[in-house]
Amino acid sequence: MAKFGKFHEEGYNKDRGCTDVPCLILFCVFWVGMLVVTIVAGVNANFDELHYGADYEGNICSIVTNSTPSDALLNSSASIAMDGTSWTKRDRVWYPVTPGMAIDDIGHLGVCVEECPPMEVDLDSVDIIQRYVTAYDTSNTRWSVLYPSKSVFHRCVPVFDNETATEFLTAVELGGIAAVGGAFYRFAANLSELTEVLYICLAASVALGFLYVGLLRCCIAPLVILTLLLVQALLVAAGFGLYVLSGSDEVAAYKDWIFGASIVVFVLAGMYALLICFLCTRIAIAIEIITIASKVVVAVPSLLGVPIIAFGVFVGLTGVCALVAVALSTTATFSAETPLSVPTFTVQNTTVNGTDLLVRFLELPASSTYMELYVLFGYLWTAGMLNDTTYMIVAFCGVFWYFSAPGD
Repeated sequence: MAKFGKFHEEGYNKDRGCTDVPCLILFCVFWVGMLVVTIVAGVNANFDELHYGADYEGNICSIVTNSTPSDALLNSSASIAMDGTSWTKRDRVWYPVTPGMAIDDIGHLGVCVEECPPMEVDLDSVDIIQRYVTAYDTSNTRWSVLYPSKSVFHRCVPVFDNETATEFLTAVELGGIAAVGGAFYRFAANLSELTEVLYICLAASVALGFLYVGLLRCCIAPLVILTLLLVQALLVAAGFGLYVLSGSDEVAAYKDWIFGASIVVFVLAGMYALLICFLCTRIAIAIEIITIASKVVVAVPSLLGVPIIAFGVFVGLTGVCALVAVALSTTATFSAETPLSVPTFTVQNTTVNGTDLLVRFLELPASSTYMELYVLFGYLWTAGMLNDTTYMIVAFCGVFWYFSAPGD
């Protein structure tokens, strides 16, 4: 420790304090504002709106108010049992998909139903519109059921795992929706089947991470060299694979692009090899530094808990900020009645007449939008502070261990 004697006498034992007091004060004041925003969001939030959804008249499904349709009106307008003859039973919102309408306009046409309406289509039949959902206003508008759906969080979500339904949507010029919906549904189904595998992989990755830290203690040099060589091998293999793929007839239309990509990857592999050669001395120094750093973890095993605790705090921060943002999104109010035109369209030999409706949709106040931006900025700032604090704690403990005398 002789060469660090001056540091040991004047720096190691020197009294230290916070060097960014103004920044810390500003951060604390900012979080007081975050608490104020959280309170405002909690007081004004309408989670029923988020939970059940709203219809085209500005009613929250299944929640009875002075403006909700009467049971008598529902009994006279319900075209099928699934519409529901009582408002308290209509706890799902269904959206009519109509060719020629914008997605935003379709989102303003929600109808509260008791069960998601089924779709039964026979492409060989002329009368293929077999199911309707009826509006419960004086217009008595009937919406054609053009897609199968199931209830997810009280929303009738399209399900496109039915070949007949996909063919039908293609016939009415909604094939793009069917393709996207089908891909999403298959992805969700595959993800649910792989849940246990994902948990196992997560646990294995954490265990292997600790194992890797342990291996650093005894064989850091071989591990670093092996990692560098593996990256080099992956680059070469990727370039060779792209070169072979460019000669395949299956990708003839993209042959030149794939060949160009292989050249780029080969160039990167060459640059990477030269970089390793030119920096071999620095790599050797880095290996020695990592070797010393690995001793810190062995000498102070509790240091491994710092990133774990920081991750837990980060998850909690993410959950709180997400909840506040969701609460702010439910502070939207219903607009005044706005006319909306539904176009006429033809499905094979059946014409579905359009109509004009007065709809009310949710509008988020500008103040809520600004508060959401405030929460987003606070989340990013706090996450950055948390990351820097974790880094500082680990580095601080490492430096103090390195410059401490044996037995301290």
